[in-house]
Amino acid sequence: METQVGRLHQQRFSGWSWGHLGWALLFLSLGGLGGWLLGSQSRPGPGVAASELPVSETESLETAKAAPLATMEVKPREIGQERILVGSLEAVERTSLSSRIVGRVLELPVQEGQQVAAGSLIARLDVSDVQAAQQQAQAQRQQAEAQLQQAQAGLLAAQAGVRGAEEALRQVQAQKQQAEAELQEARLHQERMQKLHAEGAVAQAQVDQANTRVAVLLGRLAQLEAGIQQAEQGLTQAQAQLAQAKGRIPEVQAAMAQAQAGVAQAQANLAYGTLVAPFAGVVTRKYVEVGALAGPGQPIVELESSERLRFSVAVPESLAGQIRVGQGVPISIDSLNQTVEGAIRQIIPSADPSSRTVEVKAEIPPLPGAMPGMLGRLKLAGETRQALLLPQTSLVEQFGLTGVYRLADGKPLFTPVAVGSRYGDLVEIHAGLQPGDEVIQEAAAVRAGSF
Repeated sequence: METQVGRLHQQRFSGWSWGHLGWALLFLSLGGLGGWLLGSQSRPGPGVAASELPVSETESLETAKAAPLATMEVKPREIGQERILVGSLEAVERTSLSSRIVGRVLELPVQEGQQVAAGSLIARLDVSDVQAAQQQAQAQRQQAEAQLQQAQAGLLAAQAGVRGAEEALRQVQAQKQQAEAELQEARLHQERMQKLHAEGAVAQAQVDQANTRVAVLLGRLAQLEAGIQQAEQGLTQAQAQLAQAKGRIPEVQAAMAQAQAGVAQAQANLAYGTLVAPFAGVVTRKYVEVGALAGPGQPIVELESSERLRFSVAVPESLAGQIRVGQGVPISIDSLNQTVEGAIRQIIPSADPSSRTVEVKAEIPPLPGAMPGMLGRLKLAGETRQALLLPQTSLVEQFGLTGVYRLADGKPLFTPVAVGSRYGDLVEIHAGLQPGDEVIQEAAAVRAGSF
């Protein structure tokens, strides 16, 4: 008999060790013997009518017969595989207010945990060095402005010189043309006088006068040609001065722009000496105190907005394909004991090579009492599978083992089972039962003599 029972249970409990099975069979045998003894004591002997029994025993028998125990058939059910991912709340607006200049902290009127409004004073730095730099930049700008004016005046003078040289050249050229015309006319007159003198029509004095006229015009023409060369040289010189003046303008303009940039930078640095809150939030950390020397890039305070929060979670890359932007997901906040419906808003398109996870951020509705850093859990639905589920009430502890009462030949038989995850009032059964088995729904209702 032990061999048959062992084979039967070996089929049902492939995951159980023979040692556990032997102890279970021993306890089952002892329990059956005790139940038989109690039943023999409670049953009336031969020839004894039920009316001869005590009233309490008669009522127990009638109750047992009148109230059969409810049973249920073990059937596979479809359940969804859910993954719980742990993350935390974080502020959508979060910034570290840093110094952009070198200066000693003069005022720091905020404390950690303090609520501040947008535009509130966070810190004030000493800007005396910046003010000195601003004065120097303004002086350099004034010098550059004077140089620009001088260069522009030089340009105008050079342009006037070029125009004067061009005009002088034109005048000399005109005088030369006139002298050349007069010379041509004088030579014609000279030829006529010489011809007439040869004929005896005019005196030698008239010929000499014509020759003198030609000589004078030749001398004048030579002077005009020299004047043209001088005028051309003057024009070339004026043009060179003009080119130099034009080249000077961009240099001075660049110096002027640099000076103006220096003034603008100095003015900006003065503004950097005052740090204000860019948005309403909570001061979560102070990095310095009054009197400390702050430098460019050095954080002063950290500010977070508590009005707009989101849920950040690291999703294993194997599950990244199951999420998409806009997808609704349930998110539970443990400390608030609340579950809200969130929406995936951002999937960072880069996996962490050390943890093999992808960072995902989900938007959540406003939650009273929620703060950055609070722990949360995101429930991600997976694929469905078949499983054996029984109500929690069908389980019972006996002989130190968890089991159920399975019907065998119409009688309840304690059957150890291996339980798994819980789904509300239902418990998953991994081993010990097969589809089609009948079990008692309320294990607590089973008592000796019920069957």
